[in-house]
Amino acid sequence: MIEQRVNSLLSPYVEKAINFADGKNVSRKQCAFAAIALAVLTFLLVAIEAYGLGLITLLANRFANLMVAQYPERGHSEEEHILDGFLSRFGNHLFFAGFIFFFAVSDGDFAIPGLFLFFAFYLNDAAYFAYNTSTRKEVNEPSVMTRLYGLVDDMVVTVFFALMCLISAAFPFFAVVLGFLCLGSAIGRFMEIKLNAKIGEQFYMQENAPYNPEDDYMDGVDDDVSDILDKPMAVEDIDDIEEDDDLKKED
Repeated sequence: MIEQRVNSLLSPYVEKAINFADGKNVSRKQCAFAAIALAVLTFLLVAIEAYGLGLITLLANRFANLMVAQYPERGHSEEEHILDGFLSRFGNHLFFAGFIFFFAVSDGDFAIPGLFLFFAFYLNDAAYFAYNTSTRKEVNEPSVMTRLYGLVDDMVVTVFFALMCLISAAFPFFAVVLGFLCLGSAIGRFMEIKLNAKIGEQFYMQENAPYNPEDDYMDGVDDDVSDILDKPMAVEDIDDIEEDDDLKKED
């Protein structure tokens, strides 16, 4: 995954930034609010077509979001931990939705590709979180993530957003490409989870099938046949078979 590789490269710098912020008594909640503020500033810059400045605030927002994700949890109440997690996820999805929307409305020619990307992106997002809500499992668990890897992750989206800011005239092209990647990712996740459900159902049916005595009898017959076929034939038996063949020929 691109996201894992980039995060591993940025991890030392993120850790230094966290240590600096922690030394200034900056909490995780404050860092999350800073990321949200940077997201709103990015929306305004993109809306007025200041794409160069929007690229700077975009990268700053993504870096702040990495800080929030890796920020150490302190000994606060459970409600405060829930609030911190909510702000982190809310700010992340606010950024994605706002960037697509305000870029689409910044130019009339961007509206239709922007709407397509908006639809495809959140369809992919729904496919990601649907498994979590339906099974009541954490999406970060390894057993869950193996079912949810798709073509698109946060880092891929960030790269596309940066390209949109660098080459704003090519926004329709980037939006359509990213939109189809999101659709492919959503369909792939749906089919993979559906396949896992079908395999699980077949396994359940086999485990809970009603008892049938004939199955045991047929298993015993199969075992006897297998023993006969696997058993090597004695030399005397071979001679008897050859004598029988000779008698048949004489007749």
